Amino acid sequence: MSLDLEISKAAKQIYTDGYDMSIGEVVSLYKEGELYINPAFQRLFRWETSQKSRFIESLLMGIPIPPIFVFQTNTGVWELIDGLQRISTILEFMGILKKQNNELYPPSTMEATRYLPSLEGKVWDAESKKSIGKVQQIAIRRVRIRVEILKKESDIDSKYELFQRLNTGGSPLSKQEIRNAIMVMLNGEFFDFVHMLSEYENYKKSLNLSENQIIKQGHMENVLRLLSYKLFPYKGSLDVHDYIDSSMVKMIDTINFETIEKDFKETFDFIYTNLNSNAFKKYNGNTYLGAFSIAIFEAVAYGIFVNIEKIRKMSLPKREKFIIEKSRGIQKEEGFTSNSGMGVAGTSRLIHILPLASEYFKNSVMAQCRMTTAFSRL
Repeated sequence: MSLDLEISKAAKQIYTDGYDMSIGEVVSLYKEGELYINPAFQRLFRWETSQKSRFIESLLMGIPIPPIFVFQTNTGVWELIDGLQRISTILEFMGILKKQNNELYPPSTMEATRYLPSLEGKVWDAESKKSIGKVQQIAIRRVRIRVEILKKESDIDSKYELFQRLNTGGSPLSKQEIRNAIMVMLNGEFFDFVHMLSEYENYKKSLNLSENQIIKQGHMENVLRLLSYKLFPYKGSLDVHDYIDSSMVKMIDTINFETIEKDFKETFDFIYTNLNSNAFKKYNGNTYLGAFSIAIFEAVAYGIFVNIEKIRKMSLPKREKFIIEKSRGIQKEEGFTSNSGMGVAGTSRLIHILPLASEYFKNSVMAQCRMTTAFSRL
């Protein structure tokens, strides 16, 4: 297919419209239930008071603000795709922003800003002595904002793609923070499931991630990595992050929560019990060194995860010895050492290390089973 035909085909999947509205009109749509902001998003992204104050400062100073993007549902309701922080800041300042249980967030109080130091302590409430005042309230309501509408005739996946495109490149959001938002849009139950796994105590303790890695949702990403590797084996045709994105969308409708939860938790029970917070660090033959290694995580966690049914059947003493020895041993394998160093592309790493890990732990388990059977015959 030629580039022209591909562009034409892709463009037909997206129908857009757009026009300018006042902030007052947007607020009215929200109050009437005609603008939907997924309340679960509030758990994912929350501006600091200083950020909210600077945005209100921009409105009062008449500084143009970027457009917001909405998806028009079959009922005609607009679902906010991009612009969450800006619209939520306005609604919270006015005291009408709803939580997931329909309770209201406490109205926000502004901080002093560079150009408006008198904004310190100001609130929206007209009855308060600290109110910004009716004149400023009217000014904010009259600010105009462009609303770009992804119409209901569009491919249903377009809103997820649009959210990802708008928040990629030059964005402060990590790839996993974007995935979190897409999971909420796709299926809140699935997001809760992944989040629950990511907070499992033995999993988090075995990863021993830095505070910054946690902030960037590294613990969530590594859950999705592990589930993706197990459920949709990596073929090498996609960039690693594109592969995780694609796998995430597919597994939402196919994953068996109960089975995966049992296998996942048991995997990290075994790992942490025997390796503690050194589980995914480099072993030099005498001691563990450095910080968390994604390559060791993929080799050890994946190797155990995909072979968990056989490993759980081993006796406790043999399982303890097995996990310690094999987690250290795989780091010496040529297929691991040549594909886990600096400069190795993620695609190459996965292509080589994942099959190695699966077979390395599988063959070791089978060897243990053969030894046990032979011993029992004596």
